[in-house]
Amino acid sequence: MLSLAFMTAAASVAEQMEPARHGKLQCQMPDALFKTCLSLSKVVQTGPSTYGFETQMLVDAKGPVIVTLRSTATVRGQEVCDRGDAYDWSGADVTVAGKTLPAASAARRLSSFRRAFTALQGTEICTQIVSTGDGMEKVIGRVAGKRMPAVDYDMIWVDPDEG
Repeated sequence: MLSLAFMTAAASVAEQMEPARHGKLQCQMPDALFKTCLSLSKVVQTGPSTYGFETQMLVDAKGPVIVTLRSTATVRGQEVCDRGDAYDWSGADVTVAGKTLPAASAARRLSSFRRAFTALQGTEICTQIVSTGDGMEKVIGRVAGKRMPAVDYDMIWVDPDEG
């Protein structure tokens, strides 16, 4: 029932992405106490109905190991949609403790991570951002056209200088 309320409260994609136009980053699954994010995305409008995402994802806290993925999403109604295709992985960068790994080492690290997402390859994933009214945003999603509450997550917009 709650997800239905979110869907009816969703703003246009332009309104959802307004903070990105002001230089803010998407902090997915934030931990307010430690001021951390599971992933952090820079979002740039690349065309009238497309957005580019550069996402830094924490894949292992030891090190830490961070994978940077780049993807393009297309606007469909009140959602942005992307495919879980391999091309997002081919240009991925991997850093350990802030140092970029050479291509061969990065490929080994990415192979196991990529396998975890194999089921999503070629599948359309659509999301929309809705306000929860408490300063937090909720990203709600559909996978292959079906509403999937299990993939919903919290998100906040943060200034790049916030640390």
